[in-house]
Amino acid sequence: MAAFGGEFCLRLDDNDSKVVSSNARQLSCMGYDRRIKNLEALFENKLLPTWLTNGLESLDVEPMQIMQCLRVLCCIPISPLPDCIGNLKLLRYLDLSWSGIEAIPDTVCTLYNLQTLILKYCDKFRRLPNSIGNLKNLRYLNLSGAAVKQLPETICNLPDLRTLSLSYCGSLSRLPNSMARLTNLRHINIEGTYLEEMPPQMSALKFLEKLSYFIVGKDSGSSIEELEKLSNLRGSLGIKRLENIVNVEDVSVANALMDKKCLTRLSLEWDNDVDDSHKAKKLLFP
Repeated sequence: MAAFGGEFCLRLDDNDSKVVSSNARQLSCMGYDRRIKNLEALFENKLLPTWLTNGLESLDVEPMQIMQCLRVLCCIPISPLPDCIGNLKLLRYLDLSWSGIEAIPDTVCTLYNLQTLILKYCDKFRRLPNSIGNLKNLRYLNLSGAAVKQLPETICNLPDLRTLSLSYCGSLSRLPNSMARLTNLRHINIEGTYLEEMPPQMSALKFLEKLSYFIVGKDSGSSIEELEKLSNLRGSLGIKRLENIVNVEDVSVANALMDKKCLTRLSLEWDNDVDDSHKAKKLLFP
């Protein structure tokens, strides 16, 4: 079935559609599985800015070479991703969620207008290319549920990054050491991960509003004092490995959270049994 929203929106809902429009400005092929034979007219549409598609085994090279005015591309699922996606220089939004891709080509990182990159639940996706740092306008990066084991240090070269979502990346054990350079970061979602420690100098992220949890380290760079300067934190916050606080006379959880009136929920965790109840009380109530 083909559905039109005026002359400019085209939705191909099943396999019997035989009508296409070269004037379409938004194309949705959520039920398309390659048995629609007459998409050639769409490939002539060089002004198409939005393409939403589902069920494609691979993304054809031809439309990537022709539809260079695309600004929004959602392809679920596709594998592999062709290098010629780098031709879409005006692309601002790329969603490859639930796809079987194992990596993205370096040409994706030449899409200098890209602001949103979503790779949610790509369970074969294991790494970002080092060239990810070239996406200077990227604001939103979502890798939730992906199989990434580590993030390249070059991710810290993204000056406009506002949201980094890594929830349920079960293979991820650490964050890049230079996270403090992401000074515009507002949200870090690390719920469901098994991070061993926090990167140093998290206090430099002065605009940070959402942090799933903070892991207290033994080194000064990841001590609980780093939380004191994060005055914009709000919502829920977990603090883990409180046993790493050695001198309870010098620091307390209460001091670290002072003036954070927008926090609505707080959870505290010790990895080991706290056999000194006086020490635990001192941390909470100095």
